[in-house]
Amino acid sequence: GATFVALSAVYDIKPNKISVKQVETTKLASAADESQPGTPDHGEVFVTIATIAATTTLINGWIANKKILTFKVTMDDEAGTGAVDTGETFLGWVKEYEPLGGELKKDEVAKSTLTLKITGVPTLAAGTPGS
Repeated sequence: GATFVALSAVYDIKPNKISVKQVETTKLASAADESQPGTPDHGEVFVTIATIAATTTLINGWIANKKILTFKVTMDDEAGTGAVDTGETFLGWVKEYEPLGGELKKDEVAKSTLTLKITGVPTLAAGTPGS
């Protein structure tokens, strides 16, 4: 199985959005524009994490080495029921990284923002009931 690196103190995750390329098929004799679906793009995942030196070093290493990594985002299905969390696993790479999230705010923990570009098709494993 894949090995995952836990990111420090995750505050927010904005999941990916799938978009499908439009392939134009309009011919000169067509009465209107015509098209068909093309290749899907599984988009990007946006993550806000605590700014911690070790994590910044790790992420900078991924960028410098152009690493494609296996990521997993888990969601709590049913808190307190013993259900196993649903998880989306995907291959991706760091597209953007702001070590200080673009701004520092008074009385708040320093946060970093990370944009992960998905490559290929993610897999979604549904949670299962606990025993």
